[in-house]
Amino acid sequence: GMMSFRMAIDAPDLVAAAAPIIANLPEPHECPDPAHPVPVLIMNGTADPLMPWAGGCVASPRCERGTVLSTEETVAFWVEVNRARSEPVCRDLPDADPHDGSTVRVCTWSGGTGGAEVVLYRVEGGGHSPPGPDPLPAWYRLIAGPKNHDISAPDEIWGFFTRHRLTGAGPRQPAGRVG
Repeated sequence: GMMSFRMAIDAPDLVAAAAPIIANLPEPHECPDPAHPVPVLIMNGTADPLMPWAGGCVASPRCERGTVLSTEETVAFWVEVNRARSEPVCRDLPDADPHDGSTVRVCTWSGGTGGAEVVLYRVEGGGHSPPGPDPLPAWYRLIAGPKNHDISAPDEIWGFFTRHRLTGAGPRQPAGRVG
């Protein structure tokens, strides 16, 4: 996820959109703002023991792996870069698996330059695993926390990517029908 952020920041002309999963921007980060807006989908769990939702030390209380901004600060960075609306439109997705102890809320900051939206999948009660139907072994849950089974992260990401395309250098355009 952090590499996706880096690519969108350092080489925005090479990506139509970015979907960093289970990641926040590093703090401090030494990257300049991207040369132009990039649509971004962020999918983070609020109960992730390794990538803290509220920011702070990554994967350890002693910060050996560095520190990150909070998810809200990471979203705010991209909303500003993309010049998107300051107020999101949010919706709660159906709780398809009430036994996983997790739900998903999707918030979209639209109206950005060239259609550069920011979409946050807030996986309430989700840990350090992308949402999906596959169960986790018990030993992994002890390390990574709980997993949401309500959505399929790859399907959600693919849907986001199909809405955006490269149009050469400069701001992106929302994808439309071809033909």
